[in-house]
Amino acid sequence: MSTVQKRPNVIDVCVETDKLLPKLQENLKVLETVQKGLADYLETKRIAFPRFFFLSDEELLSILSNTKNPTSVQPFLRSCFENMARIKFLDEDK
Repeated sequence: MSTVQKRPNVIDVCVETDKLLPKLQENLKVLETVQKGLADYLETKRIAFPRFFFLSDEELLSILSNTKNPTSVQPFLRSCFENMARIKFLDEDK
């Protein structure tokens, strides 16, 4: 980072820093592996519940990350089910 601070031109920094390109290439490989793993995970969830095919990856991740809060699915109901915009959740304590 100190090299970048001294020379803000990215092309100059990449040319002068011999170790930067291999590091960036390795980071790209790791990122691609993570993205493939995430895509595979979302695919298994979509196969288990086909209505998830109507959601984008971001929407599905939002639902899956909020599994402890069932009311968090409200914004996505219209995308999953026709003519359903909202459902009423009852407290289990009652």
